[in-house]
Amino acid sequence: MPAFAQTIAAGIVVTAGLYLIALAAVALARPVLARRFLLGFTQTAAAHYTEMAARILVGLALIVASPRMLLSQFFLWFGVALLASSVLLLCLPWKWHRSMGERVLPRLVGLLGVVSPVSLLLGGLLIAATVAGAV
Repeated sequence: MPAFAQTIAAGIVVTAGLYLIALAAVALARPVLARRFLLGFTQTAAAHYTEMAARILVGLALIVASPRMLLSQFFLWFGVALLASSVLLLCLPWKWHRSMGERVLPRLVGLLGVVSPVSLLLGGLLIAATVAGAV
């Protein structure tokens, strides 16, 4: 893999980590806003496809960047799982995703107190593993 591709992939992984940290901060500081944001991903086809594109981009970035990251095997398989689940969701009608989201997301959003620290930890781990692996 060319070095520039790994550098771009690492940048995408760090950006995903920053996103997760920001999501955790918003969920703790403004839970109503976080709920509305998270519930919005299944409401329209455009939101669904935007989410899938972002997930595919991050999954591919994890696969490409993982050899230079700490815990490389973990992040390789995390990227593979993210990519595979995203492709699967793309193969299903977005209304099925919306239906599933309407059942699952309210429960998950009700657990923002648990989801927020996990998001914060995962975001921090993505950044730390990427930066430490680049040194």
